Amino acid sequence: MSPELVGLTAIVAVGFTVQSTVGFGAMLTCLTLGAQWLPIDDLLPQLIPLSMLQAVALMARYGQVAWTTLLQVVLPLAAVGLVGGIALRTGLSVDLRPVLGLVVLALATRELWRGPQAEPPPPAARHAAFLGAGLLQGLFATGGPPLVWGLASAGLPKTAFRSTLVGALAGMNVGLMASFGWQGQLDAATAWGTAWLVVPMVAGTWLGDRLHHHVDESRFRQAVWVLLAAGAVPLLLRGGGLLR
Repeated sequence: MSPELVGLTAIVAVGFTVQSTVGFGAMLTCLTLGAQWLPIDDLLPQLIPLSMLQAVALMARYGQVAWTTLLQVVLPLAAVGLVGGIALRTGLSVDLRPVLGLVVLALATRELWRGPQAEPPPPAARHAAFLGAGLLQGLFATGGPPLVWGLASAGLPKTAFRSTLVGALAGMNVGLMASFGWQGQLDAATAWGTAWLVVPMVAGTWLGDRLHHHVDESRFRQAVWVLLAAGAVPLLLRGGGLLR
């Protein structure tokens, strides 16, 4: 087993613990840490099916998805952004890891600065958040943070909030996987990689599901953002040629 695969196994376990605890963060964590040594286009086709499997499991177990909000508001707006994000990612021929580092650092700084008691967005900003979530999902499969902010004004209970977030990410990931298939990025190697990573995904989901009911969610989120900010810095340094 290669050191890269060992490292990715551990990262997936951490990422899906985060996702199952707060409703988002698996791809953000896995991509930020995994992109330290692997190209983004190699990671996404292996990781996104894991997120979809987890989404199905959580939604089947807990239900409580706010379907009206999801289908009539979130996904139509996110789909527009998703198409734009996919077009940007496939149309650019540069290393996108410094861009990912900048996005993650900006998101982490914003979340840490505003704190856990930030005001929910007004309607116009809420719609912009869903568009932005689709754009980031199409670029890096990291649309969770704008979704969290956009849904903050919906007044959903904790478990329904998490289930609706997971459902929105799953819906966008269907579009992403279709784009990977169209571009020929799905093959036996990516399927084997996904299959290997199912075990740490299940372990992380199990642990996060228990943490969800017992941890202080705001403190847990802040700790995750500190970790992601630290992981974003090396990605940014690649843009200046300081890291290779």
